[in-house]
Amino acid sequence: MKSPDRKGTAPGWTPELGQRIAGAIDALGGPTKAAKSLNRTKETLANWRDGVFKISLNDITELAEAAGIDPAQLAFGDRGTRRSAGYVPVDAIRESWDFWMPVILRLKDRPDPETLREQFLADVLERATREL
Repeated sequence: MKSPDRKGTAPGWTPELGQRIAGAIDALGGPTKAAKSLNRTKETLANWRDGVFKISLNDITELAEAAGIDPAQLAFGDRGTRRSAGYVPVDAIRESWDFWMPVILRLKDRPDPETLREQFLADVLERATREL
């Protein structure tokens, strides 16, 4: 284990990240159970929590999924859960594509591409607002 004077020196570590990591460890039943669940040592988990070791994105994802937490929430806190103004769920795009493509392929006369594009985007947005 690294010396205590290295606490908080890992790149990207903040006290808030340490608190979120501690919460994920607690959600898994404490350090012993979390270490066993993740196949890591308790010391490694403590070093992630304390900012001695840099926690990788893969490790954040693994810890979050094991604890039942959104990986973005664990990595970034509240900033990880906010959606941008242009956010559209992928499922809305897939549903629109799956609906429109067979229709388009069956048409004898193809509609104007610009009209088709606008109708497709309108459908995507309608589906997206239902999902949000």
